[in-house]
Amino acid sequence: MAKGNQLTPDDLATVDQLCDEFEIAWLLSGGRESLNQWVEKAPAPLRSKMFAELLALDGQLRTRQSESSFMCSLSRICPFDVVMPDPDESSFLGEGRLASISTARHALIDCPTFAGLTRTVAERLEDSFAESRFVKGDAVMTQGSPTQGLFIVLAGQLEIRKASGSGESAVLDHCGPGSVVGEMSLLSGETCTATVIATGDVQTLTLSAESFAELREEFPEIEIALSQLVSDRLGRREIDALCGRILGGYRLIRCIGRGGMGVIYECHPEHEPQRRVALKMLRHRFVHDAAVVDLFHRESEVLQNLRHRNVVEVYDSFVDVRTRFFVLELFDGTDLRQVLRQHGRLAEPTLRRLIGQIAAGLCHAHSQNVVHLDIKPENVLLDRTGRAALADFGLCQDLDQDQADLYIKGTPAYMAPEQLCGDAVTPSSDWYALGCVMAELATGRRLFQDRDPVNLLELKRATVPSADWPALNVSEELRDVLSGLIHPDPACRHWNADQLCAWADVTPELTAETASKDDSDATST
Repeated sequence: MAKGNQLTPDDLATVDQLCDEFEIAWLLSGGRESLNQWVEKAPAPLRSKMFAELLALDGQLRTRQSESSFMCSLSRICPFDVVMPDPDESSFLGEGRLASISTARHALIDCPTFAGLTRTVAERLEDSFAESRFVKGDAVMTQGSPTQGLFIVLAGQLEIRKASGSGESAVLDHCGPGSVVGEMSLLSGETCTATVIATGDVQTLTLSAESFAELREEFPEIEIALSQLVSDRLGRREIDALCGRILGGYRLIRCIGRGGMGVIYECHPEHEPQRRVALKMLRHRFVHDAAVVDLFHRESEVLQNLRHRNVVEVYDSFVDVRTRFFVLELFDGTDLRQVLRQHGRLAEPTLRRLIGQIAAGLCHAHSQNVVHLDIKPENVLLDRTGRAALADFGLCQDLDQDQADLYIKGTPAYMAPEQLCGDAVTPSSDWYALGCVMAELATGRRLFQDRDPVNLLELKRATVPSADWPALNVSEELRDVLSGLIHPDPACRHWNADQLCAWADVTPELTAETASKDDSDATST
């Protein structure tokens, strides 16, 4: 864990790995996974982060299956331990209710989001939260207007509505006690993207826009804390607070992915509504973390210098709503992790064509002195034609850069032994990871499954390929290629890049289901 509780890229990789495993278990169990049991699998310093991520993922999965609606709630992410009865006329009055408000204010300041503030700042923030009351039909926020503040619901229900260009209004969601509204507009200074209306008597803790402006000027760290709220909120649902906005000349349509550092949206250029691209946003919790900002910027910069059909292309980058974005090629198919979940092990002809494409992308990156360092199924995208491309260069390394002070980074199950123990990395490290991916595609399961880093390193160092290893149902040629790639000693590792690249071809059979579904949807509309 980095100093100041900032997550390192290695921490983020650990969280992402556990989230992937949780998602698989969740799908197999029908949503009966225990969040607490999965949180305990994370190292102690990461458990707070792990809980927030799993909570978001659980809600996203349930929303996909239409089992329930999910609303970002402070009472769930960082429990108030305050029980508020449904409001009635008398509950708005009396000292007993004011005592509950006081308790809620104290609990709010003690929650993890604000726990890093100094005592002086926390007390000022606590004093700035005031009680607000609304009755049925009152507008707490109005679409197109600046927010009047940040509102935390203590009692009652709010309805979130959004008007379209034609003037029609649709209900997006409902939220109750513990839910937060207004933080995005408050932080960014932009107008509200939706109207929020009280469906009955509602009571909130409110940080007014005026109070926030004064506090932010005096205590900049408050803005950082609120950025974490925005970070937790965005990307949790397919349609969130940014959807419909125009940022950097691009109109955001829907959220299509989220990870440890970023949220990805489908969007289109403002004046080209038929053209679809992807927009990757640095999560707001990291905008003040210089190391993470540097990784995000470097990924954009590296991808803009790589031009190859098997590497995701980046078109543009910009800063808006107090964070960073870059615009990249939109892949309308799937990724290799989803392919493995849907198909299991792949037939050798398909595997060869797929590995050939990945190898071609790797060769191009290496020719530009860039090693990826995080080759894994999730980071290989496919479009509807079956074209594959390497994505997520956030951990990449310039081979011309001094490696003396670099930290360990990557996804342990796919990392070469030298990378896992912090030694110098070379293109050979990426080819080792490709070997791990190849074995997984050939068997349907990970080659190295131990989650303990020490045990994993020992296992990788002891795994010396032989003529009959691994016992795969593949050709001798493919077995020889695999054995050469996953040798633990980089000096003994060998591969024929020209041979692998010659296998490259599209794999439409892996994305036919996606293409068929999209065509059906287009026909039905």
